[in-house]
Amino acid sequence: MASRLNPYISFTDNARQAMEFYQSVFGGDLVVNTFAQMGAEGAEAEKIMHSMLETPTAHPDGGRHPAGHGAPAGTNINVS
Repeated sequence: MASRLNPYISFTDNARQAMEFYQSVFGGDLVVNTFAQMGAEGAEAEKIMHSMLETPTAHPDGGRHPAGHGAPAGTNINVS
């Protein structure tokens, strides 16, 4: 049985740039959802709420921590 890496990475402000970089490295299809698409308004609206990169070997997901909910360094990655 094959295994597939499925990390979730939380970002501060660079989720879009990071996920586009991962796409340039791994290829695949990138799906991005903004806070605005989920009904948010204001400064956070165009930030990335959730994104996922679908590749044959990995499925990295990522999003932005909501304002004021920063994570201490080293606690921004989960793997399943």
